[in-house]
Amino acid sequence: MYIPDSVRQGVKALNLPDHAIVIHCQSSHVLKDWPAANWNKLVEWLLDTYPYPILEVGQTTTISLNNPRSISLCGKLSLLETAEVIRGADLFIGIDSGPAHMANAMTIEAIILLGQLFDFVDYLPYSGRYKRGEGITILNDFGHPCADLPFAWVQEATQRQLGQSKLV
Repeated sequence: MYIPDSVRQGVKALNLPDHAIVIHCQSSHVLKDWPAANWNKLVEWLLDTYPYPILEVGQTTTISLNNPRSISLCGKLSLLETAEVIRGADLFIGIDSGPAHMANAMTIEAIILLGQLFDFVDYLPYSGRYKRGEGITILNDFGHPCADLPFAWVQEATQRQLGQSKLV
C-alpha cells in the first residue's frame, strides 16, 4: 500500500507514541461489530497489563476510558493517514473493516473478530497473508454474530500474542 511522504510526515508530526496497539471497533455495518462494553473492558485490561499505548482509529470513538495511554484518533484522520498509523503498530485488533484490510496490506500482526454475517457463516474476507493464516489470529464463533464473541476469547488471543505482562 503506497503512502505518500507528505502523509507520512503529517502523521509523524502528530507525535504519536511508538509501539502502540491500534484498535478499530466499529464498522459500517452493526452486524460486524463487537459491543462497546467489551472493547472498553479489553482496553482497560490492556492498559493495566501491558506498557503499550492504545490508538483507536475509525470514524466514531468507542473507548470511553480516561487514560493518557488511550488515544482516540477517530474522525481525525484520512484513510491514508489511518493506514500510516496502522503501519506503525505493533499489533492491530479489530473487526472486519477497511482498517483490518490495511493492516493486512501493511503486514501488521492482527487479531480479527469475525462472526456470521447474514447467510455467511464461515466467511473469510481476506487475501494474502491473512488468508494463509500468517500474522493473524481470527476469532469466530461460527453461526453467531461478532457481538456474541466471548470477551475471554479476545483476551486470551491477545495474551497469546503479547505474552506475559511487561509492566514493572
